[in-house]
Amino acid sequence: MYQPSQRFLEHIDNSLNFAPKAKIVVDGVEYTGESHLKTWPRIEHCAEKFIGGFPAKTCSFEIWNRDGSIDLHGKEVAVYRGFKLSNNDIDAYARSNHIHYITVEGDINTDIYFLVTVICDSTMDTVYMYNPAVPDYPFGGNNSYDTLPDGTRRFQFGMSINTINNTIFVDSEDVGAWPEIKVFSSTEWIPMGLFTAAPEDITTSKTGSFITFNGADRSKAFEKSYGGELEYPVALGAFMQDICDRAGIPLETPDFPLSDMLLPDKPNMPNDYPERELIARAAELGGCIAQVSREGGLRITRAEDTGRTIPQLHYKSLEVEPPYTPINSVSLGHADYEDAVFLEDEDAIAADGKSEWLLPDNPFVDLHREYFIPRVAAELYGMTIIPFKATKLLDFLIHDINDLVTITAKDGSTIQTAVLQIKNTARIRSEIATPTQTGGKTNKAMAGGLRAAMRSVKLTVDHQNAIITALAEEVNGHGDEFNSIVEQTANEIMQSVAAQYATGDYLESVMRQMSDGIDFRFFSAQDQVDALTNEISGNQSLLEEYIRFQGALIELGKVGNAFTAQLDNGRLAFLEDGNPIAYISNQKLWITDAQVLNQLRIGKWIWTAQSDDSLILAWVGSS
Repeated sequence: MYQPSQRFLEHIDNSLNFAPKAKIVVDGVEYTGESHLKTWPRIEHCAEKFIGGFPAKTCSFEIWNRDGSIDLHGKEVAVYRGFKLSNNDIDAYARSNHIHYITVEGDINTDIYFLVTVICDSTMDTVYMYNPAVPDYPFGGNNSYDTLPDGTRRFQFGMSINTINNTIFVDSEDVGAWPEIKVFSSTEWIPMGLFTAAPEDITTSKTGSFITFNGADRSKAFEKSYGGELEYPVALGAFMQDICDRAGIPLETPDFPLSDMLLPDKPNMPNDYPERELIARAAELGGCIAQVSREGGLRITRAEDTGRTIPQLHYKSLEVEPPYTPINSVSLGHADYEDAVFLEDEDAIAADGKSEWLLPDNPFVDLHREYFIPRVAAELYGMTIIPFKATKLLDFLIHDINDLVTITAKDGSTIQTAVLQIKNTARIRSEIATPTQTGGKTNKAMAGGLRAAMRSVKLTVDHQNAIITALAEEVNGHGDEFNSIVEQTANEIMQSVAAQYATGDYLESVMRQMSDGIDFRFFSAQDQVDALTNEISGNQSLLEEYIRFQGALIELGKVGNAFTAQLDNGRLAFLEDGNPIAYISNQKLWITDAQVLNQLRIGKWIWTAQSDDSLILAWVGSS
């Protein structure tokens, strides 16, 4: 919901007289309803489901262009609707953040004096009035106030028309530099959105006197194919931020539900998949709706409570349907075939009956549905909505789709529900509604749950690796398992049919079709045992060629080689032609012949060969 001023809310809640106004702004130039607009801007914003979707807001109007000076082609049009909040054209400005709002009562055409009321917080003891011609010096002050029930203070002034001069300034100080001012105008303008139109949707009348404009909001900027080049894994929120950054549109809700969900790889989608659809599919995972805000940023949110109540006097008729049972079963599957993975809240189903919501072909989770479904289901469980339609609603232009509102029925009862559709039908009249919801239904006989599945059918289309895989599997009452797989790539088609019997027998046939031939193979459990036996036998022969075991003795070395080694519990021996030439045992080395090339150390003595073939014996002591 758009947040207007407190003064605006008090006016629409308490007044019986409403004076609507309209204007558009193009290239900084205002065109008002009084001077330019032939028809008032009509806004429509409609979502069909309360989970997922990214509907465009549309705007249509006609504007006089008798002199040909207005050009809307390629322009972003800011549209405003508003209400005149007082019966004069006096504007009031506040120079202090402590001032909540200002009202000026009196008719500028007939009254000599005006009553100026200033509402501010309890920190202000005195307020001052300023002459607009000399804004740094006050011409009147007041330190008398009433304390209102909410703790705010009310100051009142009696000012003459000559003193006011159609403009007043209010501050809490008697002097000081002139800061940025906050405007309290006699008219409060409500932004309705930013709109552009294709050339064919901007037409000129036959006489050339007016232009007809049929535009849409910035959601059109996301209609191009996805063009991101991110490195994976990446968080879902970072994925959405990348889309917005490349479109030049701010993401106003970076922490939307499941924004922290880590995507292991690129979404499973064709190359021409539009970014707008990606945004809608990201929204549905967290039970959200995506929309462009009035200021032009992207918002991904669940239904937001406005705290507003629509009284029965503000609409003509109200139709209410039974509420959608809170979701207690969530399925991730495909629209064209039954292969859903589902998760259910069995306690909720036992209490309320099954209420299922199906999310088909979601590219973010398609290849990892079993992994992601617990998080998705946790977001969707318990979500509900009440379908309704209210006609000829007195519309104060502050509601947006996915706003949670309370509506008072003719009998005095109330309903609280989210608004999914808003259609302007007149200057201050609209129709608001939420259509009947259908969450989809999974054929559980063909689906796989996270519980043990008796039958399952899965078709995986991996757009990134260009692989299509179809799987059908079944487990009968005897524990026998059967499955068939068809895997198709650009180069070949592989078909496999397998049976694993509870007795342990296994049978499988595989056919591969390539451009240059067809390969058939048949396998059984015995075939695999024989193959494994042969492989083990080959490994054993290779092992025995280099390592041999003879009781507690290990012999190392290739069979037939003159040099080998033997290791037993008492010694490590080195052999040549089967005869020991050296061995290590009991911390001693025994060797038949030894040749030392440079030095030989015995205890603290060392023998060293010299270059002149002499031999020196030296005492090295404790070094």
